[in-house]
Amino acid sequence: VSSSSASERNWSTYGWIHSVKRNRLTSARAEKLVAVHSALRLIDRKTPEYKQTPALR
Repeated sequence: VSSSSASERNWSTYGWIHSVKRNRLTSARAEKLVAVHSALRLIDRKTPEYKQTPALR
């Protein structure tokens, strides 16, 4: 069973990064920022603080 939630999350992050204030970003740079943001979220999920209160995220 596949889900579209991961791609929807990526589009949401892309929209947040490439907003009206940041519309001068090239699409390549915006894609790189989305990748970095996603990687940082994955790293954050491995911290003890995140594991103690996952319902707050």
